[in-house]
Amino acid sequence: MSTLDNILIQKYKTMLGLGYILTNSTNTILLGDLSINSNLNISGSTILHNTTLNSSLYVNNNILYFNNVSINSNLTVSGNTKIQNTITVLGNLYVSNKTYITGPLNVSGTSLIYNASTVGTNMTINGPVYPNNGLITTNIYPSNNQIINITGNIITIGDSGSILNIIGTSNFIATSNLNIVDKLLYLNLDANTISAYDIGNYSGIEILGVSGTGFIKTNIDATKFQIATPLDEKVNYIATQDLNNNFYISGKTLLINSVSTTNNLYVSGQSTIDGSTYIKNNLYVTNFSTLNNNTTIGGNLYISSNAIIMGNTTIMGNLSISNSSLIQGNITMLGNLTISGITNIQGNTTIQSKLNINKNLLIEGSLTSNSSLVIGNNLTINGKTTIVSNLNINKSSLLHGSTTIRSNLIINNNAILFNQTFFISNINITGNAKLNGNITLGSNISNLYILSNIISKLPEYADNSAAKAGGIPIWGFYRTGGIIKIRLNDIPPTIALLGSTSVTIIRGSTFIDPGVYAMDSENNNLPVYITFIGSGTTNYINNNILISGSSTLITSTSLLPSSLNTILYQTQDIFDNITTINRYINIL
Repeated sequence: MSTLDNILIQKYKTMLGLGYILTNSTNTILLGDLSINSNLNISGSTILHNTTLNSSLYVNNNILYFNNVSINSNLTVSGNTKIQNTITVLGNLYVSNKTYITGPLNVSGTSLIYNASTVGTNMTINGPVYPNNGLITTNIYPSNNQIINITGNIITIGDSGSILNIIGTSNFIATSNLNIVDKLLYLNLDANTISAYDIGNYSGIEILGVSGTGFIKTNIDATKFQIATPLDEKVNYIATQDLNNNFYISGKTLLINSVSTTNNLYVSGQSTIDGSTYIKNNLYVTNFSTLNNNTTIGGNLYISSNAIIMGNTTIMGNLSISNSSLIQGNITMLGNLTISGITNIQGNTTIQSKLNINKNLLIEGSLTSNSSLVIGNNLTINGKTTIVSNLNINKSSLLHGSTTIRSNLIINNNAILFNQTFFISNINITGNAKLNGNITLGSNISNLYILSNIISKLPEYADNSAAKAGGIPIWGFYRTGGIIKIRLNDIPPTIALLGSTSVTIIRGSTFIDPGVYAMDSENNNLPVYITFIGSGTTNYINNNILISGSSTLITSTSLLPSSLNTILYQTQDIFDNITTINRYINIL
């Protein structure tokens, strides 16, 4: 076609109002605004700018919209479609290939999309949508608040990395079989922040019944879980039990009232039991727990984490402590006590069987062990200690109170006994031992085996009187320089005359002594002897005369001079303390 022909064609199209339509081979370009009141059938690729179609548009190839397009009837596209701005279809939408819509898509009728589609902003569809491939968009809204129904044999929403938010005042899942695989179900979620909505109070699951509503939910302050059945809406605590009715506490738990279990109790979370506790079988504590009242355990008590027992504790079986524990009340055990962790028992302790200590133990009150006590680590007992069987000390130990051991004491390491210690049987010491109080070995002297050192810090005094003034008890040890001494009783005996202190007789006659009595500091009677009869320094008797009652006969008066003579009486206690007294006899 010549240049002149093209110029004439363009003028002709301008005369008919078709100056903005470009035709090249099978392609048609509409350059300006276009209104089509009837159907438009296009077999080739088409580019539309601002177009209003009052009837249907059929495109058998690609179509490209550069601006707003309004189609008052059906839109059928067999090729690829790209829309740069808003498209409004008042009829049906049929797309058999890829579609790219950067603006909103509004469809009043049915939408049939056979391939991948991308919608840049909102997509509003009043009729059914049939995408045979992926549909990518930001939001999908129904017009006039209608219902959106998504149906299919298998419906997949999201993937493993998706966050799915279902927002609404009520969400209904109408199915008899709900499966949640390998996922946690989060309740009390704030959809805006993807975090907790509040503290979680009253969060849970409600079960509707014809006669009532049951639930599993938290209480008002979200401190514990509650459960109620639809037929019995009385609120109870959730009990977690296995097939053998054992009770498990795996989370932070507060039990306000008394607790009674007929089987084992396993505590693996932080727990506080404020009421009395009765456990027929064993109690296993693997996390921090506090028992604020009396506890009775029919079986064993195993503590592998920190525990505080505030009240009295009775354990029919064994007690094993492998971590730090504080027992403030009295504790009674019919079985063994094995301590591998640091433990402080502030009340009195009674153990019917063995006590094995592998870690530090502090007992503030009295300890009574009816069997052996084996100490493999540090032990401090501040109260009175009674051990019916053997005491074996393999580590450092401090016993501040009185200690009674009815069998053997074996010390393989350091031990300090600060108060009185009583042994019925033998004591064997292969390590260092400090015995600061009185020691008694049996009713008779038993054997004392010392294979290492005994350290006793003896104070130094010059003599017995200074040791007495310094507070050393009778038979207590002290030293003068490098000499070890024993503090003796220096209280002299008491002696008194029977009868008159002055007697007159005729020389050569017999004399019957009226008698003398004497007692030591512990009120024991002591014998009394006459050690001197005479005047000045002259003693007229050769041997001491034992005074027996009030009838001792003195026959040596013929030797005495006719003058005033002296009779000297003397007594002596077991500590060699001597007391004397005089009586005077006048010879005529």
